[in-house]
Amino acid sequence: NTYPGSTHARPADAYTHLADANTYTGTADADAHTIALPANRLTERVERGERIRKVTLIALLVGVALLAGGCVRLAQPLDISQERLDAAAPPIQGPHTVGQTFVARHPNLSAIELLLVVHDGSGRATDGPRLTFHLRQSPQSQEDIVSLDINAGRLRHNDPLRLSFAPLPDSEGRTYYFFLEGSEDSRIGVWYNSLDAYGQGTMYLDGRPAEGDLRFITYYDYDLGLLARDVRRGLAEGWWLALPLTALLILPGYLLLSFLLPESNSDPAGRLALAFGLSLALVPLVLLWTTALGLRLSPPLAVGSAVALAIVALWRLAATGWHGPREWFAPHNRLLTGAFAFLFGLTIALRFLQARDLVLPPWVDSVHHTLIAQLIADGGRVPASYRPFLPLDRFHYHYGFHALSAALIWLSGLATHRALLIMGQVLNAGAALSAYLLAARLTRRRLAGLFGLLIVGMVSIMPAYYLNWGRYTQLTGMALLPSAMVLTVDGLEGEERKYRRLALAGIAVGGLALTHYRVLIFYGCFLAAYLLYESCAHRGESGERWLRAAILCLLAALLISPWLVNLIGALSPLAALPSWLRGSASYNAVPRGFLKVGHSRELIALALAGALWGLVKRERGIMLTLLWVGAVFLCANPSLLGLPATRLVNNASVIIALFLPLAVLSGYFLTSLSDGLRARGRFAHRFVLGSLMVAAALWGSLNMLSIANPVTVLATQDDMAAMEWIRENVPERAKFLINARHWQEGIYVGTDGGYWIPALTGRETTLPPAIYGFGSSEYIAWVNALARVVARPNLNLDDEGVRRLLEERGVTHVYIGARGGNIRPQMLVDSPHWRLVYSNGAVWIFKLI
Repeated sequence: NTYPGSTHARPADAYTHLADANTYTGTADADAHTIALPANRLTERVERGERIRKVTLIALLVGVALLAGGCVRLAQPLDISQERLDAAAPPIQGPHTVGQTFVARHPNLSAIELLLVVHDGSGRATDGPRLTFHLRQSPQSQEDIVSLDINAGRLRHNDPLRLSFAPLPDSEGRTYYFFLEGSEDSRIGVWYNSLDAYGQGTMYLDGRPAEGDLRFITYYDYDLGLLARDVRRGLAEGWWLALPLTALLILPGYLLLSFLLPESNSDPAGRLALAFGLSLALVPLVLLWTTALGLRLSPPLAVGSAVALAIVALWRLAATGWHGPREWFAPHNRLLTGAFAFLFGLTIALRFLQARDLVLPPWVDSVHHTLIAQLIADGGRVPASYRPFLPLDRFHYHYGFHALSAALIWLSGLATHRALLIMGQVLNAGAALSAYLLAARLTRRRLAGLFGLLIVGMVSIMPAYYLNWGRYTQLTGMALLPSAMVLTVDGLEGEERKYRRLALAGIAVGGLALTHYRVLIFYGCFLAAYLLYESCAHRGESGERWLRAAILCLLAALLISPWLVNLIGALSPLAALPSWLRGSASYNAVPRGFLKVGHSRELIALALAGALWGLVKRERGIMLTLLWVGAVFLCANPSLLGLPATRLVNNASVIIALFLPLAVLSGYFLTSLSDGLRARGRFAHRFVLGSLMVAAALWGSLNMLSIANPVTVLATQDDMAAMEWIRENVPERAKFLINARHWQEGIYVGTDGGYWIPALTGRETTLPPAIYGFGSSEYIAWVNALARVVARPNLNLDDEGVRRLLEERGVTHVYIGARGGNIRPQMLVDSPHWRLVYSNGAVWIFKLI
């Protein structure tokens, strides 16, 4: 059978039955390949199938029982985190005790962590002392819920002491009181914050309420019962989002494919992935050209367009006899459909479960992504500048992700930060769908595509970890890249409808150019690797491919021509361009930790095995993948060619993008192993393969449930309450001093929820989003002058010089968020120059008098 879209036919001896889901096949009459079986073999198959059904039923019953019981810990995430401290409690000995009340936020409270102080100066307690931990319902209660005896002789100064106990199933919303008591010779104390830092509880010293709060963290067991509850809640509250997301991320690409390439495709999952990729490309292209034509998009226009797309899609489906949906359930696709639905559905659920406790997208990038999406949503066009959020008058940021988020805002009415988080997680799941497409097409094996989907969706730490960085623009580019690569190969090779294929490839590449410049370079490396390979493999036929590649690049450039004009103006004068693009050694350092985290080592080993096996077998797709990866690493390390390093591509951005080639190479190797298993019988092959795939998916998912890193979370629910107070009580012309620290390349960023004030309240802060680095050197120096003062260790806000600087900058308030930073409430609470106007314990807001 011929691989769709390719001129390369598969060898006759590679034929497999159409019912198998692990090979690409063309359309054929299944009846022509029916084989009559002897009665005894037929009986054996029936009995074997019955055994498989019984085993499957038992597995399902066990799974249901576990879900109902909720007795298996899947993770132990944070429940409450109060990590401020500035004082040490006295030794816990004899009648002296130290404790804290708190309100648990989740069921299954299972651990409490404290930070220890050793008072004898040795840094370690002696061997004899004992501590006893008590957990009770209240300070007045005399009955222990939990009591733990601790040998204090092994404890060191500043050690975290985690006190674990059996989970309390009904802890959600309940108030608890814990305290420590010690033997007479104990020299152990704990750290605490001298001012209120946790609004829902009180610190107790010697059984009496005291000012301040302990430094403490609580944990809860996330089990199958809570997972099922979260899934039910998510479906009940968010099912309707499937409508705008389908209209935005599937229908545009589906209709484009349907009209330009209406021929049937025996791989409906691959066609769905192409529709997804083309939709990602079309949205920023449409926004670009409506802006160039002087039009402005709006919520009514977006909703009307979505309805029109749905009507045309239904008409098109009816006109084609519903061939596309029926293809999913054709006999030769049923296994594929079942496996694909399970893996992709689990990936989507996993992505939303990973973000279940986040109130805002994490880390510093998310702030300026939110502001740019808000600019597009408010203006209905590609922004001309970053105003009113930043005084920058040239907008040249790749905006594909922001256009998608703005469109979701128009279609759903969601708040910008919420739309951003949802769109980011949907695209993260979509990256696994795109990995299916790339692995299946390059290896010409749909089973390899399923393995690629499994690896990217549930095993690889990337791109799931992108959530912690708010790295949504590169994520969108990586989700679009496989479609651009596959459509490029189709456009350069296919003879039938070749110009339509080139047009689709041009649209994908043009959309990629608007989505992420660095990922566009990744695509350029693939195009160069492909042309190099074809030139060596088919010397007499490569001229046609080079010509088509030139036409493709020209078409993509024409599609984004208004943006190219804007970029040329933004990057002038060109004389300064070389120095601006030159990268430093620290910027291009290799983050080796990314290669060791999670299951990265195992995936690298599988990929290396796949690479070696593919080279032995001279597999075209594997050799292309290896050439592509090599070209990308050369771009990141031009010093290997004697060229200077640049800021365009660095090793960190390359390593976190390796999940795509790893999926291709690992998927190919696992599929090759599967071929060996097939020789032992098709029923055994399907059962073993399906069981292993389900087990790997569930195992990988459970390991990834708590991928959200608390360190990257800048804002909490306490910050959200403070933002609402600011909107209602603080004048719009107010300006907040916020916490800051140096980040990278001379840029400062916020350390707590204050960084979100412009995006959530419209009020100005002393530190703009990190994209202020796009401004002039004078503007950057002006911002950094104050940020440097705020970040220095000996900061004194009552210093006359500092107050004069704040007055010159128009500062009216100070915001100290729940995560905190260098500015602490203790600096201001007794100051004659500042007045406390708001506090919920975690967040403090002072006004300059």
